[in-house]
Amino acid sequence: MDTAIVSVPRRPELVSEPSPLKADGARTLTVEALYTLSENGRKASLLNGGNGRAVQQLTVDVPANRLHLVTVDAEGLARLNLRPRYDVKPDGHVVQIDAAPIYDQPPTIDELFMAAAKNHELERAYFAQRSTRARRRDAQHDVRAQVAQTFLTDRDQRALLHPPPSPRRCYMATAQGRLLFDADRDEGAARDVPAEAHRRFRADERARSERNTQERARRLALHEEKKRFIAEWIATKGTPEQQARQAGGMLPMAEAIEGIGDEAFAPFRDWPLYETAPPRCRHA
Repeated sequence: MDTAIVSVPRRPELVSEPSPLKADGARTLTVEALYTLSENGRKASLLNGGNGRAVQQLTVDVPANRLHLVTVDAEGLARLNLRPRYDVKPDGHVVQIDAAPIYDQPPTIDELFMAAAKNHELERAYFAQRSTRARRRDAQHDVRAQVAQTFLTDRDQRALLHPPPSPRRCYMATAQGRLLFDADRDEGAARDVPAEAHRRFRADERARSERNTQERARRLALHEEKKRFIAEWIATKGTPEQQARQAGGMLPMAEAIEGIGDEAFAPFRDWPLYETAPPRCRHA
């Protein structure tokens, strides 16, 4: 049996000649590098034949294995990752600085690569730190929302009295310590806490004032009743001299009470009086 040979016509318009590709290690991308020179750096630039400008721009060929040091914007412009830059504070926090690095001498290409590599590492730490802060902030928000909801639901709860609650701010005691609620900054139920805390605070003040007024009236009535009883007792059982002083309002109540006590304890006159022991002196 003969083998059939199928002839496929060649279409030159669909065939392109293969272009030689560089190995990944040899491929490069031309990018912009922007940095800033200080006054000393601008002087050094002029001495070396540069333009002496504060903002310097140059093109750099970045190997393919270092493309993580490059950023490309929506317009396709590739830049070396030098701005924003990142720095570590003494407390260990990473901060973002929206400015290009500043040099006192025109940097070499290797120094620019090192700055971009530092930015790459610290950028990841910065966003990880922000993520941690966001989680902590969300946890605090949940705690605030729970404390606020419990406070608004339980009519017996009160805010801390020092400082006194105001319609805008108040402090609540929680398991984590004092918690500030601010109507201007809080959201949701937490925003309603200061106004409600202030309302309860004022209601408690009015109730306390009313109780104090009633207690004072009760004590005044009791005092008047004591004066009436003493006046009756002096009129019937006091000496003429005491009755005269009572009539002139000069008889001390303590003296009258002492006489009333002597009369009340007359049946026990023969019993020895109990005397309290003098306080002991503590010596070091």
